[in-house]
Amino acid sequence: MLMPDMTSLKTDAATLAAAMAKLATAKSVYRLPDRRLVISPFKAEGQSAAWWTNFMKIMKDTHGITVAFVPVFLNFPSNAAAFAPISYGFSNWGNRSPAGQSGIASNIAKAHELRRSGCSRSPSRTSVPTRASTTRPTTRRTCASRGRSRSRAAPTGSS
Repeated sequence: MLMPDMTSLKTDAATLAAAMAKLATAKSVYRLPDRRLVISPFKAEGQSAAWWTNFMKIMKDTHGITVAFVPVFLNFPSNAAAFAPISYGFSNWGNRSPAGQSGIASNIAKAHELRRSGCSRSPSRTSVPTRASTTRPTTRRTCASRGRSRSRAAPTGSS
């Protein structure tokens, strides 16, 4: 998974997009089944959601690469709502000590709340029986601000 470190990168969106596009040519880079490139910047809040929106537009328009954006936050509660409309999912760096993880449950609840409110590209998964011996997850992506939703069945393994 491509994870630019935004604590040390001080560059414009076009320069970062060019670097990510070059790295995206590697066979080992992580992509979703629909071929979107997963980019998960560390300390994503080092740039604004508008900056990342521009970055993803450059990736698509200039490099022909659609991004599934999974920001890693150092401060999840302060940034999740602003980033939700452009994010496939979220990550929170957390504290270095298990004892310091007291707020993690509220972060999880907030992520689920943002998904339910339709303001995230994060998938919600449910299982749909396809035959007696298997189930196949269905993914629904919605966002009220975009006014659309779609469902698709995830691919099943051969059996």
